[in-house]
Amino acid sequence: MNSHLVNIAFDQFLQAKFPTLKRYSGEGAEGMMAFFDLAFKHSAQLNIDNVVVCMPHRGRNNLLVCLLNYPAATMFRKIKGKREFPNDVKSTGDVLSHLCE
Repeated sequence: MNSHLVNIAFDQFLQAKFPTLKRYSGEGAEGMMAFFDLAFKHSAQLNIDNVVVCMPHRGRNNLLVCLLNYPAATMFRKIKGKREFPNDVKSTGDVLSHLCE
């Protein structure tokens, strides 16, 4: 239940702070988020080091920040149009929905 409330709060924050963002919210993906939460917990208990996740865009940002502990500040920088890498690093970025691939 706690992870569900965290996901709702994250969606509400994104909607309030970035109302024009195509955010692929977790609304409608609650069951999927609960599944991943349980799958990750069981994987950790079984000492599984790597898990490959395939999923639709819906709920992706929630999964990254709320379950996988992707730094929200990094995501917010990308939302604001800033680079996800330092300026001295020769690199290209990707769209918000492809972060952390």
